[in-house]
Amino acid sequence: MAQGLDIKDGAAWWVILNEKSEYEWLWLLKSIDFWFAEHSSVWVKDKVVFFRLLATMVWAWMSLDKSLDVLQDQASSPKLKNIIKKILSMIQDWIEFSTAMTRFPDVFASSEVWLVKAWEKSWKLTVVLKNLADQIESSAQLTWKIKWAIMYPAMMVIVVLFAIVAIMIFVIPEIKKMFESMWAQLPQMTTMLINTSDYLTSKNKLIWLNNTLVLFMYIWLFVMWFIYFKKTKKWEKIYNLFMLRTPLFWSLIRKMVIAKFCRWLTILIWSWMSLINSLYLLSEMVWNEAYRLRILRIISDVKQWLDMSQNMKRDSLYFPPMLVSMIAVWEETAQLEEVSKKVAEFYEEEVDTAVNSLMSLLEPIIIVVVWLVIWWIIVAVMLPILSISDIVK
Repeated sequence: MAQGLDIKDGAAWWVILNEKSEYEWLWLLKSIDFWFAEHSSVWVKDKVVFFRLLATMVWAWMSLDKSLDVLQDQASSPKLKNIIKKILSMIQDWIEFSTAMTRFPDVFASSEVWLVKAWEKSWKLTVVLKNLADQIESSAQLTWKIKWAIMYPAMMVIVVLFAIVAIMIFVIPEIKKMFESMWAQLPQMTTMLINTSDYLTSKNKLIWLNNTLVLFMYIWLFVMWFIYFKKTKKWEKIYNLFMLRTPLFWSLIRKMVIAKFCRWLTILIWSWMSLINSLYLLSEMVWNEAYRLRILRIISDVKQWLDMSQNMKRDSLYFPPMLVSMIAVWEETAQLEEVSKKVAEFYEEEVDTAVNSLMSLLEPIIIVVVWLVIWWIIVAVMLPILSISDIVK
């Protein structure tokens, strides 16, 4: 564009600078777009569509690399588009599909990787991918159901907190003036209430700001420590121990794990995998560490030609009697696929019922907690007034 212009001419320099500025702006915009694509999240809907379309293309005898090439253009998520492009490049370099998926742990869970690995052993990718999409969709629906169920109690708590802050700022200072004029000895509860109000309405803004910043700093440090600690093995052990010792949560977790265990055992056996290999994969796919160790013990017994039901019968905490009985029926009839499928369907319905029950219990518990806080404020305000009225009488 600047060719043919005299360099000595000031207008020519302006054109060159404009061209350079335009190029730099385009480069900057592309860099920002790439950064957002790399750091954005992949929605569950996008993953489900990806696995379903991939299953359909493989079923239509399209090669895996060609299918990924098509899906790369179809993906609506920028991050998923980049990931598919990288996976395609790895597959063209003779790297296995499951190995390529492990490079993106923030998108593909370990259970999803292990299922694709199962396909690489059985060559039934269509069935595995369809079931994988169904399982991801089912898990996402359960998660959203729980989130929406706690939305109303959460909003109630937020509204009450704002109301309490408003009382502390506008109401309690006026009540404090009344108490000061009476020269009365205030109870401990009332003193705590007034001290909180003084902190929120402090006229020394520097001290208030300093205390607030220190408080937020402690909260931020705690959150950062918790995020780091949550990724460690110690957290996993503590979390599993807590869930094991909490009857309400443990009942739900057991049903969820058993439903997943039976569902994927059906798929893996149907994919012509041996029972031992299927159990190994299931031990990696089950997110609860206690169950993972328990499945490894089952594998040890199965290798010694012992019945799986006999091993499960020893521990009713992990495996309820109905599941043990159904597994025993399979061992006698050799109909594991049908048996485990029926058990999976039963426990999936049980999980749905348990989640509904848990959420129905959550609302009254939060209401009780909120009323206790309100009761504490009312008592803290009324105690000095009642004591003063008694003195006057």
